[in-house]
Amino acid sequence: MDAPRTRYKVVERGRRLEVVDTWNGNAPVRPFADPAPAPRRDLKAAARAVRRSRVERTSASTLDQRGARLLHTKPWYDDKGPRQIAVSLAGQEKLKGLRIVAVAMALIGMVLIFFFWPLLFILPFLLMNEATQKNLRAASTRFLDELNQPGNGYPGA
Repeated sequence: MDAPRTRYKVVERGRRLEVVDTWNGNAPVRPFADPAPAPRRDLKAAARAVRRSRVERTSASTLDQRGARLLHTKPWYDDKGPRQIAVSLAGQEKLKGLRIVAVAMALIGMVLIFFFWPLLFILPFLLMNEATQKNLRAASTRFLDELNQPGNGYPGA
């Protein structure tokens, strides 16, 4: 079995090599000019502009008119969600404290998991309980409501 004929072949015409399209009646293939690549600094400037606009978009969407930080919630952990909460100055301090508590609880949790790992088989059943989910979501909603209490002060107000 022979290989199929190729579409293009190279022939010599007038002491020059030309590429011929055999499917188009042996017509010469028209050369096309490659577009010149853009200078690298233009690409870098465009990348900086895209990056800058993304940062501006992000920072604009996380601040309200008063300059308070906005927190976007989801319905799986907030009974009133999805919503946007303008976090007051006191709320920002609570969130900083929450980060410290979360790190400490994670470390304590790892130690407890190391010593009491068989209890991990019970944990999914406790978390899948509808009453437990409802209580955790209600506690989370109360905490989120406290982040935006009037009179706690807002940045720029």
